[in-house]
Amino acid sequence: MRIDIKTDGIEVTQQMRERLDWICSKLEKMADAKDPDMLHCDFVVSKIEGKEGENEFRAEVTFFDGSGQAHRAIAIAESPLVALDTAHDKIEREFFQEQRIHRDKQKIKDFTVRRAELIKKRKADLMKKYKEEPPRAHRGDSKDDD
Repeated sequence: MRIDIKTDGIEVTQQMRERLDWICSKLEKMADAKDPDMLHCDFVVSKIEGKEGENEFRAEVTFFDGSGQAHRAIAIAESPLVALDTAHDKIEREFFQEQRIHRDKQKIKDFTVRRAELIKKRKADLMKKYKEEPPRAHRGDSKDDD
């Protein structure tokens, strides 16, 4: 996976680098790509002035999953690590929500197609059985009733 890190007003510490590596490994696992070189993740972390002059940190994570889709999340928190975690969580939720929607649509489509195939097969089996069996005698058709 290709990783780009940009910062504004802060230094990338060892702890932050470890967190970024962990996030990238989670995103890579999530995407389940055949070619990990197709994955790309951009991180932008900056210090901003928050309420009442306190420093806050803004993290922007953009993840390209190799299918041509970009997942993007922005989070603001009191520390850069918390902001990164929050943005990562947003991306994961969005990704898995899209997967569930896609899977649910696929299940419904496959279910109706499969059901139609089973009905068609059952009708064909009944027609074959009907053609092979001799007709049944009805109660009123017997000659002994005279």
